[in-house]
Amino acid sequence: MSNPKIFIVDDEKEIADLLGKLLRSRHYDVESFYDANSVLNRTGECHPDILVTDIDMPGMDGISLSAALLQQCRECKIILMSGNPNWRHGQPHQDVASGFDLLMKPFKISQLLNLVASKQDRSSELVA
Repeated sequence: MSNPKIFIVDDEKEIADLLGKLLRSRHYDVESFYDANSVLNRTGECHPDILVTDIDMPGMDGISLSAALLQQCRECKIILMSGNPNWRHGQPHQDVASGFDLLMKPFKISQLLNLVASKQDRSSELVA
């Protein structure tokens, strides 16, 4: 099975680029974006397997982006990121609404890699 297509979106360009570079170094097929509309425009041409998105962004937030993306590609797995303490629920990976996973910034890179791997494993179970 090939590595999943991952879209990373964060309005902080440095974060999106750093996470994209990290995941590409692990041989994932990654595209980085800096706003929700760019992701939705790209999704018309290419569906991601995994979306990693910041929640708090100008314009469309990450939760609204995730909901809109799932309208186009229902099998997409969602990982939300936030540095906003109002989103803290105790566990860094605790599920939030609609089965999305939540990473609280700052997070350990290993947490992101473990979540991506778990999403990849769940996708292969659906195909098998």
